Amino acid sequence: MREMTTTGERSISPRGDMADELIRFINEVLPEIHAGLRGRPHIDRNTCLFESGLIDSLGILHLMAFVERTIGRKIPPRMVVMKHFRTVEAICQAFGNSLGESRDTDRD
Repeated sequence: MREMTTTGERSISPRGDMADELIRFINEVLPEIHAGLRGRPHIDRNTCLFESGLIDSLGILHLMAFVERTIGRKIPPRMVVMKHFRTVEAICQAFGNSLGESRDTDRD
């Protein structure tokens, strides 16, 4: 469930599912903020984000910023590796499956 803030931005419900939020971000928000993304993607949990050409070097920065806002903390530089961002499922495995429920990112 989403709520509107006073600035008109949508906030993420703390009970939301991280995978659903990531899919919505990539399918709906990313095309609006990243001019390099052509059209609207239709990804699912297992879509290869890089191999498909969907996410490029600028797109990953937007995606990382979204993940950091979602989990409520910075992603440690050593966790910024392809295996953690290859798919929505990989992101959830690396950083938590539910909003507010992040994994221990001190372990690889």
